[in-house]
Amino acid sequence: MQFLGLLLDAENAIGPALGMILAFLLVLAAIAWASVRFLKQRLGWIAYVLAGLIFLLPVIWLLSGLAPRGAPNSGPPKVLTSPKLSLFLRGGGDPGIAGLAFFDGALYVGTGMGLVEVRDGKVSKLLRFQNSISVVSGPWLDPANHLLWAVDDNTMELVRFDGKRWARTPEPVSPDSCRALGFDEGTHLIGGTQGFWLVSSGCAWRWDAPSRQWRLAATVPPPAGYPSGSAFVFGVLPMEPAPLLIIRHDLRAWKARPDETFASDEIAADAAVNSPAIERQGEPFRAGTWAVTADAAYICTKDQTLLQVTTQLVSAVPSPGPCEALAGGADADLLVGIRRQGIFRYSPKNGWTLIANAPYPSGEGDYSAFLAAANGQVAFAMERKPILSEGNNVRFNAPTALWTLRGRDFVPVPLR
Repeated sequence: MQFLGLLLDAENAIGPALGMILAFLLVLAAIAWASVRFLKQRLGWIAYVLAGLIFLLPVIWLLSGLAPRGAPNSGPPKVLTSPKLSLFLRGGGDPGIAGLAFFDGALYVGTGMGLVEVRDGKVSKLLRFQNSISVVSGPWLDPANHLLWAVDDNTMELVRFDGKRWARTPEPVSPDSCRALGFDEGTHLIGGTQGFWLVSSGCAWRWDAPSRQWRLAATVPPPAGYPSGSAFVFGVLPMEPAPLLIIRHDLRAWKARPDETFASDEIAADAAVNSPAIERQGEPFRAGTWAVTADAAYICTKDQTLLQVTTQLVSAVPSPGPCEALAGGADADLLVGIRRQGIFRYSPKNGWTLIANAPYPSGEGDYSAFLAAANGQVAFAMERKPILSEGNNVRFNAPTALWTLRGRDFVPVPLR
C-alpha cells in the first residue's frame, strides 16, 4: 500500500511538472520569435543564431549546476580591504567568533566568515581561506616560533603565519595507540616559550619548526575497551622546565551534571605513560580553558573555578567571582575574565587588581568567552551558544560581540 501511494503521488506530480515545462518552453519560443522579428532586418541570419541561444542558455545553466565544484583553496587566503571589505561586512549576518590572538601589533579574530584583522579598534582586513564558506577556528599564538596559527575548517588544515607568508600543514593523524573511541573532545592548541602544542584524540604533538612537522610527544594509551576509568591526554601546559599534561580519566566528565560524581582530571608531571599525578587539593575538576604565565599555569574549570598549577601542587585560587576566560604570557601576571565584574590582573604576590569593568555586565545567557592580551593591549569577545528548545528549535539568549580596551574602558568593534 505504501508503494502504491508513492506511485499515485508520482502520477499526481507529473501533470503539474509537465505543465510548468510546457509553459517555460512557450515563453522561450515567444522570446525567440520576437527577437527574430525585430532583429532580422538589422542583423540578418545572426538573428536566428541569437534565437537559438535563447533555448541553449537554460541548458548551459543546468549543466553548470551539475558540474563538480572546484577543489578548495590550498594556498594563501584572499585578503579583503576597504571598500570591498565594508560591503562584505554589511551584507553578512552574525559572524560567529572562535578565538582571539594578538600578533605583530594586530588583533586577529577567528570567525565564520574568515580571519578578521583589527587595528586601532577597527576592522582593517578580512582574510578568507575559501571563496564560498570560509570558517576559521582559533587563532593561537606561537611565541617560541613567532607564528600565528589557525584552522581552515573547510579543509581541516592548520595554517600558520610568520608575519609575511601563510603556509598550510595537515593535522597529524592520531595513532591507534592513543585514539579514544566514543568521544569527541575537540582539538586543543597552545603556545609557550617552549614551543607550540596540539592535542587531539588523546595524543599530544609538538611543532618542530626546523623540519616543519608535527612530532608525537606524549600519549597515555587507554586500556582495551576504553572503560570510563581510562586515561588520555586532554591538554598541555607548556611550563618551564618541562611541559605538564592535563590527563582526563573519565569519558563522561565533559557532560557530567553538577550533582554527578566523576573521576577528576589530573595533572601529570611529565610525558611518561605512568607518571604520577601532581598532588591536588580540593574538589574534582573538569578542565575548561587554561593559560600559562612565567611561573605557573592556570585552569578555569567547567564550573568556573580558578585553579593554580605548579610542579608540586594543584590548588584552587580564591577569586572575585566565577572565571570565564584566561590570558597568560611571558610575565608572572595572569589576566582573568570574571563573569559580570570585569577583567582582573592576578599574581600570587599582589593578588587581584581590576583593570576594566565587564563589557557585558549582566553576564546573562549561555556563551563562550575569549580573552587576549599583549604589550598592554587587551581584547574580550563572547560567542553565543545555541540552545535547543521545544520542537527542536534553536534559540539564543546571549549576544556575539567583540571589544578592545582603551584606557580603562572597553570599546565595541563592529564585525558587520
